[in-house]
Amino acid sequence: MLQSINYRSLPEFAWTINGLSRVSIEKIHESGLDLLKNIGIKVEDNPRALEIFHAGGCIIEQHNDYGIAKIPSGIVEDCLQKAPRHIKVYGRSENSGYEFKLGQVTFTPFGEQIQIIDPKTRKIRTTTQKDVAEITRLCDYFDQVAVVQRMAAALDKPLGTHPVFNAQAMFENTGKHIYIGPVDAEKFRIIADIAAAHAGGREKLAQKPLFTTLTCPTVPFRLEKNCADLIIESALLEGGGFVSSPVPLLSMNTPASLAGALIIVWADILAGLILGQLTRPGTRTFLSNSGTMLDLRFMGSDYGAPEMAMISGAIAKMAQYFELPSHGSGFHSDSKTVDAQSGYESAMNGVVAAMSGLNIVNGLGALELGYTFDYAKFMLDIDMVDNIKVILGGVDLSHEEMALALIKEKGPGGEFLSSQHTMERMRQLSNPKFFDRRDRKSWLQQELTDIVDKAYAESQMIIQSHNPPDVSSDIRRQVDEIIKKYIKDLG
Repeated sequence: MLQSINYRSLPEFAWTINGLSRVSIEKIHESGLDLLKNIGIKVEDNPRALEIFHAGGCIIEQHNDYGIAKIPSGIVEDCLQKAPRHIKVYGRSENSGYEFKLGQVTFTPFGEQIQIIDPKTRKIRTTTQKDVAEITRLCDYFDQVAVVQRMAAALDKPLGTHPVFNAQAMFENTGKHIYIGPVDAEKFRIIADIAAAHAGGREKLAQKPLFTTLTCPTVPFRLEKNCADLIIESALLEGGGFVSSPVPLLSMNTPASLAGALIIVWADILAGLILGQLTRPGTRTFLSNSGTMLDLRFMGSDYGAPEMAMISGAIAKMAQYFELPSHGSGFHSDSKTVDAQSGYESAMNGVVAAMSGLNIVNGLGALELGYTFDYAKFMLDIDMVDNIKVILGGVDLSHEEMALALIKEKGPGGEFLSSQHTMERMRQLSNPKFFDRRDRKSWLQQELTDIVDKAYAESQMIIQSHNPPDVSSDIRRQVDEIIKKYIKDLG
């Protein structure tokens, strides 16, 4: 199976969504420039970040424990030009290199969920390092997942240390590139040491980066200390890169209008990009957001809402305008279990995000406002990804595919089942693993008829049988020593 779909090289009649016109994109961008120039970004408790902004030509207004960096439009445009257009990332395995190109779409889980529906008891519980390892192994199995985003938290480990143990579990259970949230600069350095151990040293890690940092600026217009530190540390690490993903919530930290939210989130996205490019020009940077609406009836961030996919789709279009890679949300549901609601919400948002050309669509397996991971939902989402690929493939109107000569040959009342043309193409048609197409009689004769039961069973079979690329005992020992020293130094 293909890992991704190239949005630009699709057939002439490929099906895509052009949610924003060029005029709309430029209007949003110009508004973002206005906000960065006249309101600026609040940089909290981070003199180093303020100095980088100042050295880059920004105007700094210093206050007691924070500063405001006002960013001239020329600096914004210059940094946009310095950001790399084509990004290639690597994993531990030899064939794991993945190149992001304009409009190329791949899929991955959501970020650091803290609960999981246990596949054996079917009851909800807190996530552990073992969960991180097993979900990562599941992602390693599927070609539909080109890069693996940290999807759970090792909350069975000492308080506050889970990012380090997440990294340990993820590197050991996939040969693919990983996206991980270190939380702060100290844990970033430990994770970089772990990555270097797997890569064979810092020089090799620089040549083939094994991980990308995830961080979330505070909306609106705030870079708190840890977020700014992570952007700077990622840029300073040779070969390093980051995803700066603000979280706009319509009605809470942005206006209730999508237009108002997009202007704010675009300014916040640019602020992260600018800090990274001023630190080291050419740093790998993804334009991202994790936004949605706030449902004022329940005061929850609704990741199953259509507004989520619309924001992600809009950011995809903004990124394409500047020929930069994008990342965002798409397969989430607010349902608490795998049911009709989760199916409808995931399909709706996954299709919109993918057809918008978002480079990385996250959310596989995500339930309950992004708090909960579920194996059955992950497996069903993978089935949906295959269906989305068929839709994105569009209609190929080449001479061979139109088959006009064959149609004329068969004539009125003709059948095509026995033709060579059908034999050659029948496996290209959609063929889901879990979405059942049998008649009722055949369906009832199965050992398992419930689609959720099938999905749980298949996920556990894969986890038990799939072997990710091996990690040598020497590398495991190095990583263990890095973590032991880290825990010891914490006291």
